[in-house]
Amino acid sequence: MYEGEFPLVISCWKDDIATPVVVDGYESGNQMTFVWFDVSANQEITFETPPTIYSEPDDPIAPTHSGFGAGFYALRSMCYGIESIHQLPKEYKLGQNYPNPFNAQTVIPLELPQRSMVKIELFNMMGRNIGTMFEGIKEAGWPRVKYNASHLSSGVYFYRITADGLERGGKFADVGKLVLVK
Repeated sequence: MYEGEFPLVISCWKDDIATPVVVDGYESGNQMTFVWFDVSANQEITFETPPTIYSEPDDPIAPTHSGFGAGFYALRSMCYGIESIHQLPKEYKLGQNYPNPFNAQTVIPLELPQRSMVKIELFNMMGRNIGTMFEGIKEAGWPRVKYNASHLSSGVYFYRITADGLERGGKFADVGKLVLVK
């Protein structure tokens, strides 16, 4: 919860011309998107960038020379310019893959209450690990993992997800069943 004073100033620096190959700051004309996370309500809040406030050349805090000063924004309140409030899932869930049965490709839907390290492994009917379907970081929300099983033979398989929360901790594990028909 922001308990500071308003206006709230968000500073954004322009790209440094000394490093022309790498963009290391804001480029004039590009749209900026700010996403805030409200921990108490478990939701993301996206708002439209308010009007730009440029500093003066003699401003000791943000002089306009060398690209500084362009990209300073002041908010009158945390509600100014809110475009949407996106409620995140409250708990982890593994959805049923679809289509099921499937031929070659399927999608596994997830619900993640926070950014998480996710691993989905595939097992045959005997419980033998056949491989990893996905391993990596997924953002909070409703990500979907696509899987191509064209290299496998027809049959019933199980997929196991393990997820470790990266922001608030916590672990999740679950198993689903899929049917491959060629």
